[in-house]
Amino acid sequence: MPYPSDAENWFCKCPDLYSGKLCQFNACERSPCGHGATCVPKTDQDTVCLCPYGRTGLLCNEAVNVTRPRFSGIDEFGSTSFLAYFTIHNMSFYFEFQLKFTLANNRSAVKDNLIIFTGQKGQGLNGDDFLALGLRKGRIVYKFNLGSGVATILSEPLNLARDIHIIHFGRSLKTGWLKYIKPNSTSEAVTIANIFLKVDDQRNKTGSSPGQLVGLNVFSQFYVGGYNEYTPELLPAGSHFSNGFQGCIFDLQVQTIRNGRFRTPGKPEGHPNAGRSVGQCEDTPCSLVQCKNGGTCIARGSTVYCKCPLEWKGALCTETVSVCDAEHAPPPRCAQGSTCVPTPYGYTCQCLLGTTGMYCEQYFFSVSLTHGFVQLRYNLGDKTVILQASDRVDASGKTWHLVHAGRKGNEGYLALDGKTVTQNLTVGMTALDATTDFYVGGVSSLNAISSNAVEDEPVSFTGCIREVIINERELQLTESGAHSGANVGDWDGTACGYKVCKNHGSCNLNRFKQFTCTCPPLWTGSTCAVSVFCADHLCQHHSLCIPNIPTASYSCACSLGWEGKYCEKYVSFLTARFAGNSYIKYTDPYYETRNLKFTKVSVNFTSNASEALILWMGTAEDEDNDYLAVGLHNGKLKVAFNLGERISVPLTYNKTLLCCNKWHSVTVIQNRTVIKVYLDDEMVLYEDLDPFEQYVALNYGGICYFGGFELHRDITSLTSALFTQGLIGKVKDVILFQDSKNIQFLQSSEGYNVYSGDNQVP
Repeated sequence: MPYPSDAENWFCKCPDLYSGKLCQFNACERSPCGHGATCVPKTDQDTVCLCPYGRTGLLCNEAVNVTRPRFSGIDEFGSTSFLAYFTIHNMSFYFEFQLKFTLANNRSAVKDNLIIFTGQKGQGLNGDDFLALGLRKGRIVYKFNLGSGVATILSEPLNLARDIHIIHFGRSLKTGWLKYIKPNSTSEAVTIANIFLKVDDQRNKTGSSPGQLVGLNVFSQFYVGGYNEYTPELLPAGSHFSNGFQGCIFDLQVQTIRNGRFRTPGKPEGHPNAGRSVGQCEDTPCSLVQCKNGGTCIARGSTVYCKCPLEWKGALCTETVSVCDAEHAPPPRCAQGSTCVPTPYGYTCQCLLGTTGMYCEQYFFSVSLTHGFVQLRYNLGDKTVILQASDRVDASGKTWHLVHAGRKGNEGYLALDGKTVTQNLTVGMTALDATTDFYVGGVSSLNAISSNAVEDEPVSFTGCIREVIINERELQLTESGAHSGANVGDWDGTACGYKVCKNHGSCNLNRFKQFTCTCPPLWTGSTCAVSVFCADHLCQHHSLCIPNIPTASYSCACSLGWEGKYCEKYVSFLTARFAGNSYIKYTDPYYETRNLKFTKVSVNFTSNASEALILWMGTAEDEDNDYLAVGLHNGKLKVAFNLGERISVPLTYNKTLLCCNKWHSVTVIQNRTVIKVYLDDEMVLYEDLDPFEQYVALNYGGICYFGGFELHRDITSLTSALFTQGLIGKVKDVILFQDSKNIQFLQSSEGYNVYSGDNQVP
C-alpha cells in the first residue's frame, strides 16, 4: 500500500515478511542478525544476514576495517552490494572524478555492471537528472542526463590482462569527458572543450550532450558499487545496469571546482553513511566459517553463508532435509495452501477444499454431458462452479444443439439452444490459470482430469461436434488444424460438410456423391456465396462488389489506385483519403535492415470523427503480435505498444482535441522500452513501458496498416477494443525510421476504398 513520503511523495508500507522500496524482497519472520544487518530467508527455516558496512560473519557480529572496498554485485536474493555517501554538493555545472578498480575473476564482472550512480527519476516530461558510470560488454560506459537527453561516452574494450585500471572523467556544463589511464601513465587530462573518450594510447573520441540544459540537479545519495535497491521502475531511463560492480574500487576522489583540490566523498571524508555486503579487498571471510557435511562457503563482500548439499540445511549444514522441506531437491510440488505429508515412498499432498489433483494445483474449465444434461464446470483456484442446462439434449443423434458457455471474471453462463442459466459469485478468484492444451471430445489421458471437472467417472464424448469458437476464434476441427488427436472421423462421410453451402443454403448429394447447393432467394453461386445483386456486377480491376439489399443494387469497393463508380479510373496521389471502411496495407521493403530496437514513425493526418485507427505497425495476425498503434479515442490522441508478451497500458494525451478536419502531425519514437510522442512538434507523452527491458524490439513483420484493416476484419476485435472504427480523414507525409523520403502509398501496398486527397481542402 503506498503512503506519502517527504522525500519522494510516497512510500510503500509493506505487509509482514516483505521489505524493499516496492515490497519486492522477502523478509525474515524473526531475525538473528546483529548490528542492523538485513535478514533474508534462505529457506523456510534458514536465514542469511547481509552485513552492513564495517561488519562481517554469519551474524555480522565481527568488525572489519575497509580501506579498499570489495563489491560482489547482486546476490542470489536480489540484494546489491553497495556504498552510499551523502549528496556531493556543487556538482551542477562542473565535476571531475578519478578512481581505481580491479575486477573479479569472472565473466559477469564486465557484462553490465554499475560503478557509480547518483540521480533520480523525473516526473512526466520534466526529465531525469543522473550521473552513471559502469561496465558493459567489457567497455567503460559513462552516462549523464541534465534533463534534456542522455549523453553517452563509450570506451574501447578494456585490457583485462591488467590488474589495476584507472578512470578519470568529468563534465563542464553540457559537455563531459572520460579518460581511462594505464597504470603508471603520466599523461594529463586534456581540456574539457568537448565530450571525449581516451583509453590507453587510443585517439580521443568526441561528442556533445543533447538538449540545451547545462545543470545537473541531483538530490540522491552518491552510490558506489551498486544501487541501494535495483528497482528499474524507480530509476531514470537510460541509467539501468543489470548488476552491481564485482571487484574492488579504491582511491575514489572528486573535485567540483576546476583546478581545485580532489577530495574523498563522505562526511567526514572517506566515511560512507551506509553500505551493505562490502568487504575488504583481498580478505577471505570464509576463513572464519567451517561449513559441515560438504557445504560450500559463499562470500559476497562482507556477507558470508553456507550453501548446503541436497540432504542438509542449517547455518553450517548440520541438519538433515526432509522430502517436504523447500530445500529438498527436487522441492515438493504441493500447491500453496496445501500440506505436504512425508510417506515411506516420498510424500503426498493434502489439498484444501475446492482444489484437487496430485499436487492440489488443478484449475479447469469443462463442458460435459451428465445424464443427458449439459454442464459447465470451472475452478479458478478457490472452488468449483457448476451450471446445468434446464433441458435434456436429444440423445438419438438426429438434432444439432447449440451451446454457449463462458465466464467473465467469476461470473459464469451456460446456454443450450437459447435458454441461459448464469451464476454470479460476489467474491472469489477471477482468473483461470490453465496452461494445458485445449481438448475437444476427450483427453489424451482420462486420469489427468480433475474429479471435480465431471460429475461421474470421466468418459470420452460419443457424437458429433462442429464449429467450436473460443474467444471469437474458430478452431479448425481438421487433421491440419489440430496438433494431435485420436479416433476422430468425419461426421457423415459425405461431401456435404458443415458450412459447405453458405448463407443458409441446403446441401444435396447427387448420384456421384458430389454436392450441390440449393440457395435462398438473395444468394447464388455454387456455394451460395454470391449476392444476386452482384452476379453480373461491372466492378473492374479486382474491386469488390458490395450488395445493397434495401435498394436491390450494389456498389464497388475499389482496389488501391482506382476510383469511379465501377473503379474504371486510375488515380495516383500523395495524400490518401479514407472513408471509414478503407485501408492501406503497406509492406516495408527495408524491414530486414531495420533496427527494431529503435523505431521512429511520423505521419500527418486529419479526421472528422472522434474515433479512428490511423496507423497500425504490425501483422495483426494474432493478439500476441508486436505492434505500434496510433489513433483517436473521444477525439484525443491514443498510442499503444506491444513489444512482447506484456501488453502495455495505452498512452492517451487528453489536453488537445483533434477534430474538425485540421491537419496535425504525430511522431512516435520507440528506443528499446522508452516511448516519446510528439504532437505538432511538441513532446506530449513520455513513458518507459518496461524498465526491466524484458522485450526491447518492435517485431512488426514489415507490415503497416493505415486507416483500418481488410474489409472482412473487425477493428474492435483485432485491436482488443483499443480502437473501434477506421479513419474518416486523410493521411500524408509518412516517414518510417530514419528514411529520407516519404513512403509512396501506391508502391508496395494493397488496399480498398482509398481516394485521392491531394486537391481537397481539409
